[in-house]
Amino acid sequence: MALPAGGSVRRGGKSKSSNARAIAIGVCGVLALLALLSWFVPQRTATVLDTSAAKLDRGPASYFHHFYDPDGLLGPVGKIDLDLDTFQRETSHVILVAAFPSVPGNDPDFTMNVAERWRPGSKGADNGVILFVFTGERRIRAEVGYGLEGALPDAEIKRILEEAAVPAFRGGDFVAGLDAATTRIRERCRAVPASGKPTRPTPLGAMKKGLGNATHALRTLGAILLAANFGQRMGASFIAVLLVGIAVVVIGDAARAVGTVVYVARREHDLEGAEKAGGAILNLVLKGSKVLIFVFLIALGGSYFFAGAGQFGGGGVDVLW
Repeated sequence: MALPAGGSVRRGGKSKSSNARAIAIGVCGVLALLALLSWFVPQRTATVLDTSAAKLDRGPASYFHHFYDPDGLLGPVGKIDLDLDTFQRETSHVILVAAFPSVPGNDPDFTMNVAERWRPGSKGADNGVILFVFTGERRIRAEVGYGLEGALPDAEIKRILEEAAVPAFRGGDFVAGLDAATTRIRERCRAVPASGKPTRPTPLGAMKKGLGNATHALRTLGAILLAANFGQRMGASFIAVLLVGIAVVVIGDAARAVGTVVYVARREHDLEGAEKAGGAILNLVLKGSKVLIFVFLIALGGSYFFAGAGQFGGGGVDVLW
């Protein structure tokens, strides 16, 4: 049978080109609707609560990092971070560093409140230390967990900070000062036996916490979008439509694979159908694995800092430079 000139093979009443055209029109329609809604939603300025407080709640950049420096005040601290991570693996003791221009809100209990929020160290061992660097105030403050107070009494950690950190800080070299100070602190803490308990989660535990942070992440994203301009909202709308499209494709593939398997199960001797079912299942498994990896990376990244269970005494030591 001859085909009409310029025509295409039609199956089930629709051609492939028609389906593609319908999908494109649908995507454009959804994007246009989101853009229209973005136009009528008033823009507002992001508040401190939307940004600084949210970052502080998350703590260091991820569950295996030891530095909280959202404003980039300290410089390249990658080597120190790696040293602290190795030290934590070897001893279970946790040393964190946090940098701020000044104490947020002039809160006199700020460092203790942060220590109680992050709680580095193990339950019962209380083997965590946090060094707070306030660059605008030219001040360092140390909060020490109960379990390390014997190795790091107030007089000792003050001496370490004055001898190791202050000279470099006065010259504007925060990296060198922190490297020297954390090295001395690690040497003192090695005398304290390891807790024998993990002070960090497994990747699966971090993923679980990341998924649990979904509502917090959505609230933060909403605040960011409200503060964004029209062009930025359009870009976010496009990404959202793209992700929804990928999800629809994966769900459609899963439905077709299930349908093929059911078809073969009802026709035991249909070899051609069985081959199609095998191919459909393999394709679904490959796509599903990609989706799982994608979800795992998002959740792991969303876990941020995984708070420990250490307790702090609340004394603290201040050193000026």
